[in-house]
Amino acid sequence: RLGGLLRGLLWVGTALVLVGAILALGRQGQLPDTTVPLARLGANLAVLDGDALLTLGLLVFLASPPLGLVYVLYDLVRTRDWRFAAAAAAVLAIVLGGMALAIP
Repeated sequence: RLGGLLRGLLWVGTALVLVGAILALGRQGQLPDTTVPLARLGANLAVLDGDALLTLGLLVFLASPPLGLVYVLYDLVRTRDWRFAAAAAAVLAIVLGGMALAIP
């Protein structure tokens, strides 16, 4: 089940990057050299901006490991494996803390 989740996220991220690259190349003649800021991402996605699709694809790739950890943590709690659940929670806290510190 975890493999299916990660495989699905990989396919979604790949599709977003591929479609975004095709749109960006078709409309601008080149790939973007920066990502779309989060504040403008929704508006740019609404008009099917290639740069925004590329950015969303990258975000899906970046979100995959923490989502995998959340799934593992849920499964460990569900099966009452408290020692490994605590370890998974600690790893998830470290990953999320690192992500929070990296966001300006």
